Amino acid sequence: MKKLLSAIAATFVLAISIIGCNDASNIGSSLITDAIGVVVDSSFTITGSTQENSVVQSRTTRQLLGVIDANKYGYLRSDVVCQFMPSYALDTTYVTAERIDSMLLIMQFPTPTGWTGDSLAPLGLTVYALNKQISSPIFSDFDPTNYYDKNDVLGKAVYTASAIHQSDTVQAMNYRQVQVKMPIELARKFFNEYKKSPTTYASPKAFSEFFPGIYIKSTFGSGRITNFDATVMRMYYRKTFLDPDKNKDTTIFAAANYFAVTPEIVSDNMLHLEISDEVKAMRDRGDVLLLAPAGYEVKLNFPGREIVEKFRKNPAKSKVLNSITMTLPVDQIDNEYGIVAPPSVLLVLAKDKEEFFKKNSLNNDKTSFLSDYNASKGTYTFSMRNYIQYLLDKDEITDEDTTFILTPVTVNKESDSDYSSSSSYYSYYYYGYGGYGSKEYTSSIVPYVENPVMARLLLDKARISMTFSTQSINL
Repeated sequence: MKKLLSAIAATFVLAISIIGCNDASNIGSSLITDAIGVVVDSSFTITGSTQENSVVQSRTTRQLLGVIDANKYGYLRSDVVCQFMPSYALDTTYVTAERIDSMLLIMQFPTPTGWTGDSLAPLGLTVYALNKQISSPIFSDFDPTNYYDKNDVLGKAVYTASAIHQSDTVQAMNYRQVQVKMPIELARKFFNEYKKSPTTYASPKAFSEFFPGIYIKSTFGSGRITNFDATVMRMYYRKTFLDPDKNKDTTIFAAANYFAVTPEIVSDNMLHLEISDEVKAMRDRGDVLLLAPAGYEVKLNFPGREIVEKFRKNPAKSKVLNSITMTLPVDQIDNEYGIVAPPSVLLVLAKDKEEFFKKNSLNNDKTSFLSDYNASKGTYTFSMRNYIQYLLDKDEITDEDTTFILTPVTVNKESDSDYSSSSSYYSYYYYGYGGYGSKEYTSSIVPYVENPVMARLLLDKARISMTFSTQSINL
C-alpha cells in the first residue's frame, strides 16, 4: 500500500510540473481521476452437510465422567483411563513408609460450568488399577476390558455437583472436588519404590511401567456428566524428628500432590454416544449439525474458485487483496439440559484433518483456522485472506482445495513460567494458574471430548465477504 501511495504522489507531482511549464488547462485530462478503488463482494454462497464423527483421538487432561440421557441430544456415557505424571522427588527427610497415613485421589471441576445435567443427582464411581500399560495414540472407543481386573478395586465414591449441604466457604468456591480414598498399601508401595529406585520417577514412561494407571468407571446413577479439569493423587504423611530445643520428638503433619494427570501422560475419555431420534431426524431432513463429543461435524464446500475468478477478472491493472471473512450463524437447539454450541471450532481442509490431529498441529491461518463461538451474535467468524492468497498462487484449484471440515475442538493453553520446585509444578496443573509474569499461549488443539455441545449451522444466512483495492492509472 505504501508503494501504491508513493506512485500516486509521484504522478501527481509530475502532473503539476507539466501544467506549470505549459500553462495549459487541458493537460492531465488523460489521467483517470478515480485511480484507486475498493471492491467489496459478498455475493458468494457456501454449502455443507452433516458428517459422522463417532471416533475421536483423546488428547486432553480434562476427564469426562458420568451418564446423561437428554432429549434432542441423546444418551452419553463416559468413563476414564489414565496414567500419572510422577513428581521427580518425594519428601524422605524424617519420613518412612510407616509414617504415610493415607492417600486420596482428588478430582476437581469448576463451578458452575463443570457439568451438564442435574447437580443434585448422586452418581457412583469405582477406581480400578490397570494391570498393563495403555498406549498412545488412544481413541474414544477404547475398550479397557483386557487392561484391568474387576476384583482389583482401589476405591469407590458417591458424589454430586452441588455444595448445598456444605459450609458457606465451600459454596463460595469456584470449584468442587470428588475425593476417593486410595489403599494405604499403594501409597507405601509408591514411597518404597522411590527409595529403592528413584529412576522410576524420572519420566512418565518409566513410572507407567511400574504403575500403569487407573480406570475410573461410572458405576451407578445418571443425569449428569462431570468435566474434571484437574486430577491428582495426594499423599498425607508425618515427619517425626528430635527437636533439639525441646529435647523431645516432634511430629509435623504434611501432604503433597506427588502424582498428576498432565499433558505428557496418556489419558482417555471412553465415550458411548447414542444420538437421539429427534437429532437424527433433523439431519435426515438436511439440517447441518455440530454435535460433540464424538458425534457430528460438518463438511463445507467453500467457493474458493469463484472468489479467485472474480478477483482475477477485475479489469484493474493492479489489485491488492485486503480481506476475506466468513461468518457462520448458529441456531441453538432447545433441550432439557441447556446444551449449547461448541466453544471453539476448527476449520481445516478435509484432506488434512487426520494429519492435523496426528501431528499435533496448530492452526496456520492458511489451510486451518480457529474460531471461538460469539454467544452474543450467535456466530463463528474466520479470516481467510491467506487461504485465498494460497489459491491465487496455484496453477489449478481442485475440489480438495475447497473442501473443508468444521469440527468442535478444545484449545489448550499453557503459560511460560519459572517454577523452582515440583510442588509449584503441580500447583500449576492442579489449581490452573501460572506464575508472576507468565505469558499464555496455545499449546495444542485437540478433538472436543468434554461437555456435551450441539448447534445447527444456518448456511443459508452465512456471509462471505471479499474486499480488495484496485489501482487504474493511465498516462
